[in-house]
Amino acid sequence: MADAERGQDHRCLRDLLEQWGVQETLTEGMSRRWRARVVPLARTEDEVLDHVLNGVPVLLGDPRHASKPFEAIGRGSDKGCALEYFCGGEMDALSRPKIAFLGGWGAPGSDFSSEEYLSLVANFSDVVDPKNENPKNLQMFHRPSEDEGGEDGAQAREVPVLPRELDWPLRDLLGSSGEVAGGPTDAGVVVDNATRVSQRGAVTWWHLDDGGEFVLQVGLPLSKSRQRDPRFWGESGRPIVKIFIFAEKRHYKLIAQDLVTNKTSRAACLDLFNTPSEYLPEGDDDDVLPVFWVAPLLAGGYPLLSPPNAPHMVVTAQDCVMIEQRRISKLFLDEVEYFLRRAKIWNTTPIFYDFIETELRDPNLVLSNVVEPLVALGTKALKSLQEAGGEAEAKLWRRVLARIDSSLKTLLLEELFAAALEATRVRIREFQRELQARGIQAEALDSREAERAALISDMAEEDEKVYRHGGKAFYALVHERGSPRWGVPRQTREEAVKDRKKLKRAAMERKLHTTLMQMKAEA
Repeated sequence: MADAERGQDHRCLRDLLEQWGVQETLTEGMSRRWRARVVPLARTEDEVLDHVLNGVPVLLGDPRHASKPFEAIGRGSDKGCALEYFCGGEMDALSRPKIAFLGGWGAPGSDFSSEEYLSLVANFSDVVDPKNENPKNLQMFHRPSEDEGGEDGAQAREVPVLPRELDWPLRDLLGSSGEVAGGPTDAGVVVDNATRVSQRGAVTWWHLDDGGEFVLQVGLPLSKSRQRDPRFWGESGRPIVKIFIFAEKRHYKLIAQDLVTNKTSRAACLDLFNTPSEYLPEGDDDDVLPVFWVAPLLAGGYPLLSPPNAPHMVVTAQDCVMIEQRRISKLFLDEVEYFLRRAKIWNTTPIFYDFIETELRDPNLVLSNVVEPLVALGTKALKSLQEAGGEAEAKLWRRVLARIDSSLKTLLLEELFAAALEATRVRIREFQRELQARGIQAEALDSREAERAALISDMAEEDEKVYRHGGKAFYALVHERGSPRWGVPRQTREEAVKDRKKLKRAAMERKLHTTLMQMKAEA
């Protein structure tokens, strides 16, 4: 991480994006009230562990994590350039057309059922064709069923599955790498692999990943001839190709308004680029607005490890190729719970990963493939705690044990998962007694567990008419072309509902701005 960035708590998000090469056509309408912190760069396993337990996105400084995919690109005749590797030779032509997303898909006000933002591409090079009027984004999943003839996946015989070559950190928490990854007793379950080819200027709008999983992604190397006005980060010498912008789970309802999306069948979410400051919630910015995490993804640089369920969007700064592998960790099953509860709100039910649909809903597999491995890891962690060389190491092991305890509790939620066998309940109770004897209390040790009940309660209280900020204030909430506009802070919901009626009427009369400004002036 650059020294100047390491020493700052946060910066103006607009300034940072422009410094990193995001086009002014995107940033010129951004509010300067948005702030951001650059994600940390971790060079040791202990540093990675600390950030993972805190739910923070993290760049991985150890070169081993992406060395094999980089070597695969470097072995080609393309002189180590991923775009030449995929677009410049025999691999360019696809055996059948694939669907790419156009810029604007998922943006505020866009119709999810419309084909307006979809495009069939016959070649990888179609995605990054400079003649494209609207930037394209092709995400291809490497799935066995689709390799055999499905419509959305990449065929194994035509595209190498480079994401399988990624070397994950934290084997005990996130699972093994290579051929042994994702086995029945592994801590992590590989749920997807994907290769993404993206054009400069493409935006992936606010979304969650697909099941409470971690994602390890990296930008593949690019030759200088393929770079346009490159920007670099720190002393890496590698160009920034994508910029990830993450919010925390507790800010979800500020970012996306699912009930409005359900009602309109159009995306209702924050337009980060075109929401003026005066339309944002009023108050102390440190209190009412999130400070985003931002991560620069570099071509041939540090891999990015993303936490589960963090609402995020991605801006592409260079034509590029990114690979990603997704894993559900058995130590973070509360994240699966969160996603399943969130998905219940949506009108359209997503397709869940096989691990969720099969193993977590089969009581015998829950015991053999999830509970027993967790208890075995917990026994190992208890021994490591006893042998810890200092308080810092002991604290980390206590936090790992808190994670195990959290997942075991989650497995007993019968409304979401399989009804537990009596043998499962006995096994869990025995281990929990051991934790209690050691003074391990998940709520006191783990930030996720501490806020878990509040997040679920907050989710149940989401309101399409009123935005409630932490029990402190109520804001009228209206949408203009899918973008939220917030009224003035009120002490009661009833007052905010009255404001909303005025604002809705004003919107119909095309006087929303005038009415909102008058309301704020009088407050």
